[in-house]
Amino acid sequence: MRFLVALLVLVPLAACRPEPDSASPHGVDPTTDLIAEATAFLEEGDPQGAIARFTAAIERGQRVVEARLGRGRARLGRDDVAGAIEDLREAIRLEPANAEAHYHLAVAYSSNRQLEDAARSYGHALEHDPDHFRARVNRADVFFRLGRARDAIADCDAAIRLNPYEPATHVYRGVYHSQLGERAKAIADWNRAIDIDPQFHLAYYSRGVDHGAHGEYQEAVADLTRALELRPDQVDALQMRARALAALGRHENAIDDLTRVLEKFPRAVHVLRARARSYRELGDLERADIDERTAARIEAGVRGS
Repeated sequence: MRFLVALLVLVPLAACRPEPDSASPHGVDPTTDLIAEATAFLEEGDPQGAIARFTAAIERGQRVVEARLGRGRARLGRDDVAGAIEDLREAIRLEPANAEAHYHLAVAYSSNRQLEDAARSYGHALEHDPDHFRARVNRADVFFRLGRARDAIADCDAAIRLNPYEPATHVYRGVYHSQLGERAKAIADWNRAIDIDPQFHLAYYSRGVDHGAHGEYQEAVADLTRALELRPDQVDALQMRARALAALGRHENAIDDLTRVLEKFPRAVHVLRARARSYRELGDLERADIDERTAARIEAGVRGS
């Protein structure tokens, strides 16, 4: 099963900055604390500005390990994975015990689907900082993607010991237990996540999907409805609720959910076909045929491209 982890609109601080001095390398005054300024750009969501200042810091020999680490993170923010990996490896060469450098290198590897390398780098981060919570949680995800659900659970266990009150970790561990067929443990984890944070939509979604998978459609609808109350844009929850509603014979409600999905993803063939089935159950053969034909045209176009 795949599970889908408030934006603030800010006036960019860069707009308030003076024009750079063109006589200075990268437009930066020589007395500037380049690392602090680069970090500010990074936090403001301006990776390009951060890269320029981290680069200037590297050229001047100003806290080079920190600059390499920062530029690696900024490059990753611009989807320059190769550049990020290069910078982070150099930071580790200069300071092999830097847990954050190993951690961010693992993040880069994971984003590039180099999962074995990611697991190894998270391991190095944890060697140097056994209490690195994010490394534990992220490595659990990597282990799960590698088919190592039992190792994923062990990392979640360690992460929960570090922070028992993070609901997401309980949700993820529940998913891993579910993958191993340990349903009672999975339900217990999702219940615990809800106890910690009754507004945590992913716990209701995960439990609802599990109910649906076990034919408990009323319970599935209840949990998925709660997930959608908390996150109305959660497309996966709409699809799963539509499936449960159809199983209960509530095809009009299922069609409503599937139509909402198609408003966002009009070329989703499986959704068109699911809606066609519900139309047929209601005796609306004309609309069912329209959805089937639309799905067939989309599939033919994909095959021909």
